[in-house]
Amino acid sequence: MLFVEIAQACRQRTVRVENQRRVLKLPYVLQTVSDIVGVLDDSKSALDVLAALHPRADP
Repeated sequence: MLFVEIAQACRQRTVRVENQRRVLKLPYVLQTVSDIVGVLDDSKSALDVLAALHPRADP
């Protein structure tokens, strides 16, 4: 779940799930989505959020 990854870049106890498991209708697929929000920690940037969501693979 992305909750844990996003929490790494946010202030403690600010991450929450909004609109849990709704269906997003796209032209060729139905996708289930949840909105996860949090307050970014002062020592982090948007790039830290992206890095947490897309960890690099070690060979």
